Amino acid sequence: GERRALTAIQSVVFCAVVGLFCSTLNLAFLLGASISDAAEDAGVSPIVSADVIWLFAFCIAGAINCVYAAVLIHRGGSWALFVCDSNATRRWGVCVISGFAFSGHIHIYGTASNLLGGSLGPVIAWPTLMCSTMVFGQIWGLKLREFVAGDHGQVANGLATALLCFAIVLCSCAAIV
Repeated sequence: GERRALTAIQSVVFCAVVGLFCSTLNLAFLLGASISDAAEDAGVSPIVSADVIWLFAFCIAGAINCVYAAVLIHRGGSWALFVCDSNATRRWGVCVISGFAFSGHIHIYGTASNLLGGSLGPVIAWPTLMCSTMVFGQIWGLKLREFVAGDHGQVANGLATALLCFAIVLCSCAAIV
């Protein structure tokens, strides 16, 4: 059967709820389509109309993550490391770069999905985003020496990443059918 489209208000509420559960941000994109449509009706370019969805989802997700991080920092008594340590400027810089990189790659996902069009866009763009994120995470793990290349943990981690990428692609293929 044909799926019922959500109203713009329903999409905003849904995006806010999804933002509370950050791991489900893709659902905000998939079910927030009426927000994107409303943005296009208001004259926003179709290429960037998905950014309106991310505005709602990221604001909620960001607030939740900031509160959680603040609680952990407070419990650990490490607030002073953010302002008094000689590496504080570097840490703040890394945080800002990480924030831009994360939101940037989600923006690229939304734009790529819109450019690919229809239901095919998210089916191709989401697994590409997720798999590349995991692979680059592995590369950065090696660079930051979280593990040593070739040790048992790294091999298991690499195999788990490959399995997750396979599962993501398989689920996306199932969505086409």
